[in-house]
Amino acid sequence: MATNERNHQRLKNRPSTKRLDGSAISNWHFLVFRRSEGMLDDFEYWLEEVRFYGNGRWCIRARGVTEDRSPVGKAIYERFSTRALIDWLLEWDWADAETVIALKTTCKSSKKLKTEIGRTLGPRGSVILRVAKSLQAMKCQRQLTAWVDGRWPASPKPPKVIEITGTTEIRKHRSDPGCVTYTAYTTEGFAYLHPITKTTADVQLFGSQPSDHSWTVKLSKQAIEQLASFKAEYDSKWLNLRKLR
Repeated sequence: MATNERNHQRLKNRPSTKRLDGSAISNWHFLVFRRSEGMLDDFEYWLEEVRFYGNGRWCIRARGVTEDRSPVGKAIYERFSTRALIDWLLEWDWADAETVIALKTTCKSSKKLKTEIGRTLGPRGSVILRVAKSLQAMKCQRQLTAWVDGRWPASPKPPKVIEITGTTEIRKHRSDPGCVTYTAYTTEGFAYLHPITKTTADVQLFGSQPSDHSWTVKLSKQAIEQLASFKAEYDSKWLNLRKLR
């Protein structure tokens, strides 16, 4: 779905554009400015801004603009509590293909791959954390910092591997040479799978939103046999990546 078609879907039940009760503590802070891609828009660019009203109250203003950021049509406003704002910014930073979950890989050989899972805020999250710090919005600051540190939300129950489905290449961005990993279907959905020993593997879920957790799980005899069947494919992709480095 195109970026701005998602924006229209997201805002179809938008709240009233009336001003929030009380005075704003901050001015409007820039979040996102990008070219319009959807068929539903009659403007060239899309601009999002955030404003803090105190007591856990936030507002997002979204509107169509020209290249020099002159407004086109009426602005759309969304009101948020702190928790709702954090859920929103994490979801849409990811939906707009920003790096929320960073896969940092250290590859020593085709047979040994070490993967660390870290968290990085996208453009919306980075701005809102900076605003929260400057205005002493402590709840927002604590929750975003805890998310980056991996302390929030709490880790869910580890998934069980049902089937190894193939191999894939992972890249953080276009210029990143990336690494090769296996893919699997688990009790919690599709996942990346990195073998650690002959009988264990590191599993990280993926899907419409990134997983914030990874687990070391024990593999069944069937999963071990399926890994072996994809070994030639894995080695071939890995060798191709090595040539690009």
